[in-house]
Amino acid sequence: MQLIPIDVPESYELVLWGDNQEGNIAQSKEGVKECIEYIMAAPNRYCIHMGDALEAFWIEDNRYQQDTCLEPPLEQMKVFKKTIDPLVKEGRMLALLLGNHELRFINRAGNITKFMCEEIQKETARKFPLYGTYSSKLELNDSKGLQWKLYTTHGKKSINSVSPDPGRRRAYMEFILQRHLESIFGDCLVMAKGHSHKLLVKKPIPTLYLTSSKGKILQNYTKAGSGTTRDFYIPPENRWYACTGSFLKSYELGVSTYSEMAEHPPTELGYIKIIVGDRDVQDVVEVKV
Repeated sequence: MQLIPIDVPESYELVLWGDNQEGNIAQSKEGVKECIEYIMAAPNRYCIHMGDALEAFWIEDNRYQQDTCLEPPLEQMKVFKKTIDPLVKEGRMLALLLGNHELRFINRAGNITKFMCEEIQKETARKFPLYGTYSSKLELNDSKGLQWKLYTTHGKKSINSVSPDPGRRRAYMEFILQRHLESIFGDCLVMAKGHSHKLLVKKPIPTLYLTSSKGKILQNYTKAGSGTTRDFYIPPENRWYACTGSFLKSYELGVSTYSEMAEHPPTELGYIKIIVGDRDVQDVVEVKV
């Protein structure tokens, strides 16, 4: 777990992306490229990598597949490090989380994610840690003080529904997503996880309530948080929740992927974008690639 204070402007975008699994033949390199180019295309765009940057499984792992793994883990690290080089040089990457794929590799050869982050720290002289462990809580601050807080974790639990109706399926997966995250921290305006390879946002729904003042009955609506600071408890229904998608295709011509053999449905590729304006979260959106 890391607590990371970050200095940010009053208006910006924050991209949450991950689960690209470098070294897997089914990785959408075009999607990764599109995501990074988007972040770099304008000032005040930042990102957090949500883990599973590398395939990391190797020969002794029962999930290793020779025909889908392009190179060994250390080579995967070199390729990924080169891929994110523009982001780290420009200070656009705020944190990089450890995923379950890299976690599986630790007992065999050490913490490859931490090693990569420490190498980047040396090269860029960052003021705050890049390595986010498995979960990180970020405090977004500017010259006026705290803006809001973000909880990120790679995650472990799956998000699925067997409902035949798309609307019910979506609603139930949003419910599961909130239940996975809501009890961990009470003061985070946005809470996000990766791992599930689902691209999903649950938005706070304004709810009507009545008040009275000076002899009149007034109607009001709940909203995400309240005011301009976030250093207090935010009711679970007034937060944003996100599952940050992936860049790993379910099917690839000429090979049999793990997802194909496990009968998983097609994966929706993409990332999450948090839009901040005037020191407050304006929206959290799914971006498909």
